[in-house]
Amino acid sequence: MLRMTSLGPFLLLAVAVACSAEDARTAKLLGRTAPEPIYVSRTAKGAVSTFLNRLAVDGGQVVATRGEPAGARESVAVRPVEGETLYLVEPGPGGFGAASLPGEKARLDGIAVVSLPAGMDPDDALGSHRHFAEAVAAADTVAPEAAVRFHRQSPRAFAGIALERRFLEDNLKALSGAVPVTIAGRQVTIAERKSDANRANARAWLRQQYEALGYTVSEVPYGSGGGVNFVAERKGTDAAHFLAVTSHLDSVGNAGADDNGAGTIGALAIARALTGQTLQTGLRVVAFDQEELGLLGSSGYARQLNDQQRLGELTGVVNLEMIGYDADDDGAFHSIDCDENTSATLTAAVDRALAADPGLRLQNVAACTNRSDHAAFWRYDRPAIVVSQNFFGGDDDPCYHSACDKVGNVNFDYMTRLGTLMARTVAALTSP
Repeated sequence: MLRMTSLGPFLLLAVAVACSAEDARTAKLLGRTAPEPIYVSRTAKGAVSTFLNRLAVDGGQVVATRGEPAGARESVAVRPVEGETLYLVEPGPGGFGAASLPGEKARLDGIAVVSLPAGMDPDDALGSHRHFAEAVAAADTVAPEAAVRFHRQSPRAFAGIALERRFLEDNLKALSGAVPVTIAGRQVTIAERKSDANRANARAWLRQQYEALGYTVSEVPYGSGGGVNFVAERKGTDAAHFLAVTSHLDSVGNAGADDNGAGTIGALAIARALTGQTLQTGLRVVAFDQEELGLLGSSGYARQLNDQQRLGELTGVVNLEMIGYDADDDGAFHSIDCDENTSATLTAAVDRALAADPGLRLQNVAACTNRSDHAAFWRYDRPAIVVSQNFFGGDDDPCYHSACDKVGNVNFDYMTRLGTLMARTVAALTSP
């Protein structure tokens, strides 16, 4: 889950906003043009379709725009300062606390607006890698209008679908460096997934696994810091549409077993479980790069689909993020849609699959967050959810972004049950 080095999970798109320390009057006296303010506002869902940033909150959205949006519930103007970067900051588990954040200018609906020296790591400045900081973007996003279609669920889609614990364990050990792997005849240990070399090794290893399952594999650069997204695809009988099952492949420089080796291996296991199923909607598995640097891979992928005018092909995104930790063994997990556009339809599919088998011993705990790769698709009004362990409900992994995030810390019984639930959900969303 996003580190936000530029506080990323979500993404430090770390784009500094042009600025000036003088107010408008002083700038005029000095013969300079004052920077235009950035408006940060609370709005209803979908009220603003052109924006610099748009974060989901319960019951609404917090948007950053160049002008004050009509009908905003609340709006503040923040004038950028030369040599600083504006961020919108979402609190992590436990909230912000009573004190103001360093550089805080305003707070709306729980989202803080802060201004920090350009180039400073928000983790360091804010004193927590558990908060999510997203830099105010330099260019507008225009959310397109595109029809969304879903296939009706059928109980038949669930028949016989279950993930194998041994498969999850063996493959997570390989991806998180607990055992060496063989890639093109050479033995490699993927001890971390932050370096360019080991992220490339991880993609090469994934390619072998997906091609053995009969998937078509590609690696797609997106033009940001050398990042490359991994894509494995299996077409459905409706060749014009696909469901995306996603995760992020990178780590913060540790083994990253739970964050997010668990989600990446969970996606692989789902693809394997569905190899014998007839698909109507295609299945596209995407392992995003550079999530920990600010959701760069997912933002780049969503932008590419938009630029290619192919967002209408995407029926939904099921993002798997940290699905391997359950210390109290209560089976709690999140399926987070924040009631964004039609995303709740995906959560409803998860809940139907869960209701069909109470024996999975899982419970869906409500939460709302922008801090993972699903949020990149919300910006383009596409349905997306993030499924994770109970990160926001008091059972978050103490090894999050730490050296102890190793395979021995993963609860494979829980991961198997939650992965099985998601395999059945994906089957229901892709089958005839």
